[in-house]
Amino acid sequence: MTERFARTLIVGGTGMLAQVSEALSQASGHLTLAARNPSPLAHRLRADALPLDWNEHAATRAALASLPPQDLIIAWLHRQGEWMHPLLLDKRTPTGRMIRLFSSRSSREIVERHARLEENALRKGEQHVVLGWMNRAGTSRWLTDEEICDSVREAVDFPDKALIIAGSLEPPLPL
Repeated sequence: MTERFARTLIVGGTGMLAQVSEALSQASGHLTLAARNPSPLAHRLRADALPLDWNEHAATRAALASLPPQDLIIAWLHRQGEWMHPLLLDKRTPTGRMIRLFSSRSSREIVERHARLEENALRKGEQHVVLGWMNRAGTSRWLTDEEICDSVREAVDFPDKALIIAGSLEPPLPL
């Protein structure tokens, strides 16, 4: 794969986003994985490991401050980590972008807010991936790791798409 990004930072890319981390290790000149325990995957991918616990605000601020500007940032921030969002935005190069994932719990709120902010989000170099669930054959299920990663890869490949919805945002069918 051709190098598309000089520097990439993935926050939370060692679990469900491991496939994205693997793909971007081939497409980035320099990859940094930030997570509670990034070392095993980072070692395998020859990426930098940045141990990060977003409950430790001072340590997280210092760790992020040590990074150079990034061309691409992918972040799956849970509610307790949302305070990091402006810090991550500030770590982008002037032409860099950020792809942020939102779980199904916040999906409706994000989509409604995003409808008002879509043009502004793209202008700021930010894309949103909203994760839903799959409703099929009378049942509902969570998205698989592969389905989640496919939606993130779509965001990477289509920088002009401000909002990508993975799965369905319709209420899940009764189990």
